[in-house]
Amino acid sequence: MVKQTQTVKVIERSAPVTDSTMTQSVKNTKVSRVKKLKEVPEETVVMPVVTTSTASTPASPAPTVQQVEPESVTAPVSELELTTPEEETTKPKKNRNYDELFAQIRSDITMAYQALRSATRLVNGLENAHKRAITVNKVRETPKRTPTIMFDEDLVKYFRSKLTSDELVVNRKEGKGKITVSLSDLSTETKLHRTDVTQLYNAIFKKYNMQSPEDGRVIKADADLIQLLTSGQEKSEKPEMAEDIAAIKAGTFKLTIFNIQRFTNLHLSKFEAPPTPSV
Repeated sequence: MVKQTQTVKVIERSAPVTDSTMTQSVKNTKVSRVKKLKEVPEETVVMPVVTTSTASTPASPAPTVQQVEPESVTAPVSELELTTPEEETTKPKKNRNYDELFAQIRSDITMAYQALRSATRLVNGLENAHKRAITVNKVRETPKRTPTIMFDEDLVKYFRSKLTSDELVVNRKEGKGKITVSLSDLSTETKLHRTDVTQLYNAIFKKYNMQSPEDGRVIKADADLIQLLTSGQEKSEKPEMAEDIAAIKAGTFKLTIFNIQRFTNLHLSKFEAPPTPSV
């Protein structure tokens, strides 16, 4: 009877890794790393296969034994890096001069502020120029002024006695310019503007030097002017006008180019201008 053979598996071991091959010599000047550990060759141990058989029955053939290939195991190689105390020291830090940094920042801010002010001035100048161009090119439609007053007999007589026919002229606005209008045929039927009265008064005051040298607004009234200003007392319905007229006669009232218009109003009459035909 033949006994069965026993198969013994091959046990493979790897040799332990030692640090004997590692170089640890470190030079004092320039040593950066320690050499890597050398790989330790793996050692494979193969156990022999033992077969036992008995030849009690020579007729039966002996069973074959299957050999198992051993599995190889590679030992890991560790890489150790060692640094010297010199390398452990950190890199030298750059010494920043904060005063220079702050000065640079202030300089940049100043330049930016100046650029902003310059841009603002340019924008404002451009805007003003644009507004002026619009104003110049804009066509303003000014309504044509029409006469609204007429003189009474006393006022017509006063102006015709003080001014000649060539001096009875006034300037009036016509569109964008001015025109000169002659009043040589001045009468109670002549239609006039309110500004015509002021211009005629100024012509008389300058011609006869009736303005005060200390104050050009004060008028030194002569007998003809006093007669004109006080002749319309009966037309006034205001009691204070009677007091002022009495002061003018007494020579205690201060006449000016402005308050003389109040007394002149007593010699003016208004009329309604015809409506302007629509285009």
